[in-house]
Amino acid sequence: MLVFSPYILHRRADQYPHPARFDPARWLTPTPDHRTSYLPFGAGATRCIGEEFGLAEATLILATTAARWTLSPDPRTPVTPAARAVLVPRAFPVHLSAR
Repeated sequence: MLVFSPYILHRRADQYPHPARFDPARWLTPTPDHRTSYLPFGAGATRCIGEEFGLAEATLILATTAARWTLSPDPRTPVTPAARAVLVPRAFPVHLSAR
């Protein structure tokens, strides 16, 4: 059995020039080891069966929401991490305004 931490894996200083910065574009350019540098759905025999569905669903939700609304983070509420199976924000309140 192999257990890994996506949080640590996605912040490797030997793979990314600014590992602590939020930069989703870092995975747009394939690297020699790109298959093992970003594992949001796991890997190998236990890879999530819903990966394609999850990516398609997330894309549709984001496109639909962004087409109708402008989202602005609430500056009064700090974003703090919550340790779960993956690192997520405890809360991330946003203000919606129609486009």
